[in-house]
Amino acid sequence: MRIQTLLKQICVAVPLAASLHMATCQAVLGAAGWDSNISTGGPNGIAAVIASSGNDVFVATSYQIGAEWVGELWKWNYSGQVWTQLINSSFAGIPHALFFHSGGSLWLGGALESVGDTSQTAAGVARYQLSNATWEAGGASGLQIDGTVKAIGVGQVGVYPIWSRDLFYFGGGFTKAGSANIVRAYTNSSGVWIWESLNGGVTWWGDLNPPPGSDGGSFPVNAISVRNAGVQPSSNIGHEVFIGGNFTNSFTPTSHNINKWSENMDTGANGWYGFGQGLSTLWAGVDVWESRPWTCRVAGLAATSSKVYIVGNFGVVNTSNCPYDCNPPPGTCYGRIGLAEISGSTLRRWNNAPWRAPAMGWSVATLGTTDVYVAGLDSVTTDCSLGDTGYLPAWKFSSSTGWTNLSVSGSPNVDQVATGAQTKVIFRGVDGVVYRWIP
Repeated sequence: MRIQTLLKQICVAVPLAASLHMATCQAVLGAAGWDSNISTGGPNGIAAVIASSGNDVFVATSYQIGAEWVGELWKWNYSGQVWTQLINSSFAGIPHALFFHSGGSLWLGGALESVGDTSQTAAGVARYQLSNATWEAGGASGLQIDGTVKAIGVGQVGVYPIWSRDLFYFGGGFTKAGSANIVRAYTNSSGVWIWESLNGGVTWWGDLNPPPGSDGGSFPVNAISVRNAGVQPSSNIGHEVFIGGNFTNSFTPTSHNINKWSENMDTGANGWYGFGQGLSTLWAGVDVWESRPWTCRVAGLAATSSKVYIVGNFGVVNTSNCPYDCNPPPGTCYGRIGLAEISGSTLRRWNNAPWRAPAMGWSVATLGTTDVYVAGLDSVTTDCSLGDTGYLPAWKFSSSTGWTNLSVSGSPNVDQVATGAQTKVIFRGVDGVVYRWIP
């Protein structure tokens, strides 16, 4: 074991050694394909949510003790290739989101009750500092959201060369600072969190208005992906925030289930920018899927410098001029188009997806500039009925090779994906096991 660990450290730290002894390094670090090392010796309990940085994989577990849901934070490091439980990382509640911030912290979102070994009271969201193993939640700083946080993102603002602040965005099922289901915050000079409404937020969309989280774990806001624009010609430092879920909005423009907030960008004012009618089950103004618009959802988003990839469960990609799916051929599925993209300001069916695309996806991430990974892209029955196959494979899309099903003989079944420069592609299995794919 000590020899294998030493070899791993040499292969990671000394690129020349890796190039001269490629076969040996592939054997200890994992050749292309599924890496079995990460799936063993892992976290206690079930991996509930995952995050990845350049070199580390982070997991929040979730399991029951009596009637209470509890968990801990775990880390897998690329260099050592072992799992360790983070100190003072226990929490009570159900985790729904885990976000790594480059400032050296992990953000945990969910239906939280307490964090840390001393059971510090928490609500909605908490921050764990990796440098000193301490939590920030509630208390004098005001870091709390009374409700459930499902998605977290961060954007930067300022005027070059002066960076002003990080703006943290939180989505889920809640009301905070007069903003429904989506809100943002930053800290002032005293370390107190200042909360800001995003034009009142967005509201649950549905005729039957089921409670958030009742439909397969879906919330008004399920996903957040931020595109930091960096320094623009005017020297502004700005960003765009894409949100997806089960929502509509009362402000203009109305865009179902997908929208964008622009902040400190050169083009246009700060605020919401819709995409036609968004992603829905509406066709020619008529709901074509069992008269239940709340069955439609965006589950995952991944923003790159040029595109935003969208996965979920929706029937019509309905832009203002309806160039793609407003007139589907007779006999095709109206529902279950699980792949869409935003290119520029245009929302459309994913150009590289099949026309009918009878599927739904749960999570999406990108690696490099050409590869897109989707977790749980589940094909429905070939006759377009609403029944699921119960199969949630891992998929890879490359602009050069097209679609590849990474799951072999129905395994693994996955519903989350995250990527990192060294960690590569991390999937969360529906069995609670963490899987790693090496391109």
